[in-house]
Amino acid sequence: MKEQKVNILGTEWKIITCKEQESELLNEKYRDGCTDNSTRTIYICEKKPDCELQDYEMWKRLSLRHEIFHAFLFESGLDASSNCTNRPWAENEEMVDWFAIQSPKIYKVFAELDIL
Repeated sequence: MKEQKVNILGTEWKIITCKEQESELLNEKYRDGCTDNSTRTIYICEKKPDCELQDYEMWKRLSLRHEIFHAFLFESGLDASSNCTNRPWAENEEMVDWFAIQSPKIYKVFAELDIL
């Protein structure tokens, strides 16, 4: 188990990378990552024995970016103000995936233009 700390919008969050069985939020839940807003902890799953991905480290980085975006939305107060009938927009997995997948490309453009 590996633990890191990160500051998200002025609040300290823990990032725990662990085996699936070491976290009840991951264990047998078919998740590679999870954000617990109540404890401000992000859990990222180590590679499972039956995982067939060739580049799991890339997948793990993507999963961490995804969970960090959830934390940013929570710390921004957007989770509480995104009412809807089935699931709040700030918890929408497709939107968070888009940010997680595209953020390195967006960062590269910002760096090229020196607008960070």
